Amino acid sequence: MTIYSHIYNNLLKHSWMRYDRHEAIREMLKEKYDVVGWENLPDVAHDWLSYDRVFRKVLEEHPELQGDGYEQRKKVLEQSFELDLGYEPNYYDNQKKLRNL
Repeated sequence: MTIYSHIYNNLLKHSWMRYDRHEAIREMLKEKYDVVGWENLPDVAHDWLSYDRVFRKVLEEHPELQGDGYEQRKKVLEQSFELDLGYEPNYYDNQKKLRNL
């Protein structure tokens, strides 16, 4: 089973996984690795990054699997990050509107 299908099936089966990506990844990796120790820590870390990337891809390709308020939380985080970088609020939205005028 590929990582993509594993995440997709888990999102269909467990709706709580849609709201907490990191907890969901932790649960899926607990299924894969019985014990996490120094011997397999690099493998677990590599898998965590892969699962995180694929998890976001699954949610992007299947919006029906996104939890309630996903778009709103995403927009708030993007705006917060833009402000931290020194941009004005809604910089990219304003640029899009100007191009369309």
